Amino acid sequence: MTAVFLVARSGVVETWADGSAIQNAFEMLQNVNTWVWVLALLGLGHRFLRRENRALRYANPAAYPFYLVTRR
Repeated sequence: MTAVFLVARSGVVETWADGSAIQNAFEMLQNVNTWVWVLALLGLGHRFLRRENRALRYANPAAYPFYLVTRR
């Protein structure tokens, strides 16, 4: 998916007319590519962060002060 996106984006995009079918298809490909990466990262997080380990035990309470600082 990403390879198709990169090939399509390699200089050809500027020649498409605004509102053309090919430009609309490319924008849809961009959106699908973004969602595929989001889902892939969520899947990796689900796979590798489900277990209990020392780093996660430390990071869980350590993140709370940052939450308080950023929340208004």
